[in-house]
Amino acid sequence: MTETLNPLYVFSTISLNPQILAKHVLSDEDFRVWKSFLSNEHDKIRLKMVQQLLGTKSAAEKKIFASSAQQQLIFISDQLNISLFRKKKYWESHSHAAEIRNHYFHTLSFVEELLDFAQQAFPDYYDCNLKLTDFRLKDALPELRMFFNRLRIRLFSKGISSRLLGCVISGLDDLLGKGPSKNDELYIRHLCERLLSEDIHDDTSLNEMLIRLDFNQPEFFLYQVDHLDQRLFEIHGLHEQREFLFQQKTLNRRFAPDSNYRLYPKQSSLISDLDCYITEREVAVEGLMELRRRAVIDKINAEQAFRILMDMTVPQLALFFRIQMEVGLLVKDQITEVFNFVAQHFYTEKALFISSTNMLKLSTTIEFNTVLKVYDMLSKMTAWLEEHFGVSNYSR
Repeated sequence: MTETLNPLYVFSTISLNPQILAKHVLSDEDFRVWKSFLSNEHDKIRLKMVQQLLGTKSAAEKKIFASSAQQQLIFISDQLNISLFRKKKYWESHSHAAEIRNHYFHTLSFVEELLDFAQQAFPDYYDCNLKLTDFRLKDALPELRMFFNRLRIRLFSKGISSRLLGCVISGLDDLLGKGPSKNDELYIRHLCERLLSEDIHDDTSLNEMLIRLDFNQPEFFLYQVDHLDQRLFEIHGLHEQREFLFQQKTLNRRFAPDSNYRLYPKQSSLISDLDCYITEREVAVEGLMELRRRAVIDKINAEQAFRILMDMTVPQLALFFRIQMEVGLLVKDQITEVFNFVAQHFYTEKALFISSTNMLKLSTTIEFNTVLKVYDMLSKMTAWLEEHFGVSNYSR
């Protein structure tokens, strides 16, 4: 298609360049050739479209071809629009200025007609996400902005919260400001018509309608998430939170989009994103419930098990038993078995269940503060023996 559009591109951007055109003395024959060229190109380009889009190529290849041709035609149209309006200072003083202006319009209409043909004849391959031509935007934008302003005034009069109103305004402003596509134009019209005709009287009704209209703006998604999190924060029971999330997911599915329009067609739908988020919260709540269940079971097991509370920290306990192995009170060859036994039958105030692996590690990486604490305990033990049995009076 690129080769097919090359003559039109060269003609539109070079032959019809205002700075070049203004230097030539033009005749009626020149304008006849101008129109004749367009007529010939018209037939060639349409034939190429038919051959490519009704041929044997795959649907993916046809979409690539159609999108490429569409982008080129949009670019050519925009260049012609610049020549006609922004650069008119170069040709408006020409002796044939009126004819130049009319033929620029004719050429623009020619390109627009090719785009219309591609959309109407091959809608499955026409890319509605590409921007409208600047020539079409001159007519479309004023009407879209009129719709937008009417909607803004209507929502403001209903006392809609500033955050929710800001989402609507910034979302539509974004579409209008970036050079809207055909899909953008259709979405803005559809959304404005619906919100202007429906009974929107508060945040709740507007929020529900925006979900139905698949207003998949990131800021609006965060608005939904914050609202959901606030509701969850107010529910203290985990079972009640799980029930609320289930109800919310069911409710959101009732608000499934009622049209094929979407604020950002290339992004996932709002309902899909909310569904994923709620599922994540459900998993988190389920995980927390499972931890709570295990804690209850562990507490019961701890109360029923034969275990001894030690007034020591885990590092101190690990060092205490290592000393016994080092001096031969416990067999050092069975160090792993010793710490497994200790972990099963002893616990501390801050560690209801001790990790034997952690104890083994702590017994070899000892902090000096721990050494001092254990030394004090052993000294107290020695002092007790001395006090009660006077062992220092006996030779060893």
